[in-house]
Amino acid sequence: MVRPDGEVRFVQARMEIVYSQSGEMHRNFGTVLDITERKQAEEALRERERELIAAQRIASVGNWSFDVAGDQARWSEEMYRIFGLDSRIYLTYRRFLRRVHPGDRRIIMEAAREALKGEGRSSLDYRAIRPNGEVRSVHAQYEVKREASGWATKLIGTLQDVTELRRAETEVRKQAERLGEQARILDLAPVLIRNLDDEILLWNTGAQRIYGWEKEEALGRVSHELLKSEHPEPIKQIKQKVLDDGRWEGEIVHARKDGERVVVASLQVLHTDERGDPSAILEVNNDITESKRAREEL
Repeated sequence: MVRPDGEVRFVQARMEIVYSQSGEMHRNFGTVLDITERKQAEEALRERERELIAAQRIASVGNWSFDVAGDQARWSEEMYRIFGLDSRIYLTYRRFLRRVHPGDRRIIMEAAREALKGEGRSSLDYRAIRPNGEVRSVHAQYEVKREASGWATKLIGTLQDVTELRRAETEVRKQAERLGEQARILDLAPVLIRNLDDEILLWNTGAQRIYGWEKEEALGRVSHELLKSEHPEPIKQIKQKVLDDGRWEGEIVHARKDGERVVVASLQVLHTDERGDPSAILEVNNDITESKRAREEL
């Protein structure tokens, strides 16, 4: 209904009719209940549900629960999307297991038994199989609800589709292996590979020999901080040239582990991933300290 001032109110109306003995309407009466606040609360709840669904879709995170006694799972809309299933499907434990990769079903069953006993982990990774055969990598986190007696009644949790993350991790490992193979070929030369934050990813035996640091000491360190590098121009300019031109060559002064300064002829080459995006820098540093000193003495 609309009030004279234009405000819209929701009402719930009930009416009853009283008839005479001859069957004619004698009178009617009724009630009108203002339910505006209730309707507003219901709409606010629906809006929160829509926001939750959107947030889960964006993050590829769904939520679920499993009634132990009733053998029934309840999934959010995003859970069904991740598994590629129709949301009208009635889910039981066995039906869920059929959507788990055969190689991971034992992991699921063992985790469920441990959880019901109050033992073991509260998260795990496994592979889900969609009806079209597509395999998705997922990460689940969960907890068990219990009665006062300690009897497990329900499992509740979240599940995130981490397929793209796992693919990216695999690609990074493959790149490291390819770069490592290239470095092994050049093992006689001092070679290091660093990421775009200048953290050392690979440190070969040639680098160990010239600088004195073992691989375990160098990996993860920022290269120019470890070597106390003195560049012929600002390091940011050098890195930008590598990113723009794919390479840079020049002389750099480095410090060995024992503090001795060495001059190296440095070749820095940009490495890209399969999409052509910059991913790492391969650096070959040849010690020219003695030859440079000899030239200066002439």
